[in-house]
Amino acid sequence: MVVDGANVYSYVSGAWVSTGFGTLPTSNPIAAAFDSAGNLFVSDGGNSNIYKCTGGTWTTTTVPNASNFNSLATDGSGKLFGSYSYIAQLHYVSFTLPGVVLGTPVTNANARAVASYGTDVWVALGNAITRVQGAVGTINVANMPISMAFTSAAGGYYTDSSAVYTTGNVNIGFPGVVPNHVASDASGNLYVTDIGAATVHKYNGSSWTTLAGYPGAVPYGIAVH
Repeated sequence: MVVDGANVYSYVSGAWVSTGFGTLPTSNPIAAAFDSAGNLFVSDGGNSNIYKCTGGTWTTTTVPNASNFNSLATDGSGKLFGSYSYIAQLHYVSFTLPGVVLGTPVTNANARAVASYGTDVWVALGNAITRVQGAVGTINVANMPISMAFTSAAGGYYTDSSAVYTTGNVNIGFPGVVPNHVASDASGNLYVTDIGAATVHKYNGSSWTTLAGYPGAVPYGIAVH
């Protein structure tokens, strides 16, 4: 599933479709995430709104004392996590919707992305990916992630907007132009939006394919359920 303008596109059985989610309440989406129940969350690039889609119906929650969330993740227990820019700093915060119960923020000028695997939650703090929920752990990476996806409890992939790497710092040879957001499925496949070529690429652990026929203009946030 990819958010693009006010549209939500899904890739089903080898084809792109635009049904099931209706029209986004914003034309400026940035990040997306599914929870375990199949609810879709989308952040707004111009404010601190979070949009939730359940059964094709959208609701809007404004998170207080925040700015636009550039990365979203859920932890399987009803919490949504986001990294956001605010007063020249980048933060991470957890919250539940509706009602917006804020967790304790982790503040760092280089906190750019958040990702989850099971109940573990990881935040990219500069060149270190730190587990902030679950057993304490840090993965040091060579570049600063802007988006990341975990395919196991031990690691996964990230992009710095120029290339795509494993969390072990192996460049996996992104075939596109400008990688933007990444997401993974239960089989460990990686999906990457390419805002330079207006398409989406899939990596199966050894080779790349392009999900041809993308109908939108600029694919931004991506989520897999």
